[in-house]
Amino acid sequence: MLYLTGRGKKNRWTRQDRVLSEALLEYERGLTSDGLPWYVASDPEREFVLDELVDEAAAVREEAEAEYRKGGNVSPGMRLVVLDRGIRPSS
Repeated sequence: MLYLTGRGKKNRWTRQDRVLSEALLEYERGLTSDGLPWYVASDPEREFVLDELVDEAAAVREEAEAEYRKGGNVSPGMRLVVLDRGIRPSS
């Protein structure tokens, strides 16, 4: 895992850094698409409810993609990406 080795002395990861990073990757691989560990998601003794959450970044991208398609502005290889500009100023 090249990204775990760092570049130069300033960016060197300790053995503990690498072990913790690999453990986090392994943990995240075990999560379901809902972000639950598989043993929780598959437990028939648990009760689950559905909640709505709006992914604001995805909403901006989806709206822009629809506008680009409608206006014929789509070109091969073009990707629309969402950039985080920070917290909206309060009005």
